[in-house]
Amino acid sequence: MDPEEKVQEDQNISGNRSNLIDAELSEYLNPNQNPKPNSDLSATPIPISTQTSDADSVSEENIPSLEGEIPPTPVPVPRNTIIRTYKSDVEETVASSHLSSVNIALAENKRMMERMGEAKETEKKNKINYTIILISFSLVILGVLAVVIPVFFVNKKYTPVVVLTRVSPIITPDSTEDLNLEELDQVRIAKTLSERVDQTSIKVGTIRGIYLTEKNLDDTRSVININKFTSLMKFNIPQILARTLKADYLFGMHNFIGNQKFLILKVGSYESAYSGMLSWEVDLWKNFKVLFGLVDPDSLSATTTDVFAEEVKSFRDIVIKNKDCRVAEDKEGDVLLLYCIPDKETIIITTSQDTLKEILLRMTSKQTVSQ
Repeated sequence: MDPEEKVQEDQNISGNRSNLIDAELSEYLNPNQNPKPNSDLSATPIPISTQTSDADSVSEENIPSLEGEIPPTPVPVPRNTIIRTYKSDVEETVASSHLSSVNIALAENKRMMERMGEAKETEKKNKINYTIILISFSLVILGVLAVVIPVFFVNKKYTPVVVLTRVSPIITPDSTEDLNLEELDQVRIAKTLSERVDQTSIKVGTIRGIYLTEKNLDDTRSVININKFTSLMKFNIPQILARTLKADYLFGMHNFIGNQKFLILKVGSYESAYSGMLSWEVDLWKNFKVLFGLVDPDSLSATTTDVFAEEVKSFRDIVIKNKDCRVAEDKEGDVLLLYCIPDKETIIITTSQDTLKEILLRMTSKQTVSQ
């Protein structure tokens, strides 16, 4: 074979092989593309000239070796894997977001803090709801009590007792007791007061004032005046004395050898008071017999049926604490009833000298304090 022809043949073989390799690489890199027909190396004819001019010149040594001419197999490009793993996803995320392990830890910590904050917020809301429920329940209970207490526990309307204002109180008692006139039997009011005193227990040497009160038009209460008091007691007071009586008076008891009753009156004229008391002596024992619970031991043993002798007592003069007084006594000389006019505007009626002395002492002490 001509050397030029041989070179040309070798070039053709190399070009065909290059085309086959390029086709195979293109198919591997782009698998979706349809392969070109007749791309197989085995299907491509290799033109080999069989014409020889001389039989001796044709030999195996002159035939080119195909094995020595094939280039090394290229490294295949890895295809995209179908199976994805958590590790690959994290690596991909880290690579795409430029994250680091520190950033991931911070993100996890942030999510944890947000969850803790949500839990605290939920707990706080629960506490607020519980507080609101408790307050609402308490308000309901208070509302019920506000309705129940007045209906079931307040059975009586209490009104204040308004005592008459005294410009100059007679004496200051150690204690007081107010009696509603509407609750007493006015027919036997004197007996009721006497029994109340006898049943009352106070400390020895103390004085208690007892006031009869009545309801006014404005629903307040006040002590009944002296005129109504004497009328209820059925006193037969001489007019000369009744006209000079003032509004202030005090009925009460003094605990000394029993409960001793007393009545203090205020007058506007000493002369009228002295004259009126002398006239009243005729009825004094009878008028105070029920109120003071007077009992004459002499009349219990007497056989006389003279009612006048039992209801009228004679009085005599006596001086007590340098004060002129008048007393009615029994046969033994014990005082049954006495009265005294210690100053120009005061009359004291009682059953005991000791009680009179205590009243005089308190009057003197009050005058000293006032001065």
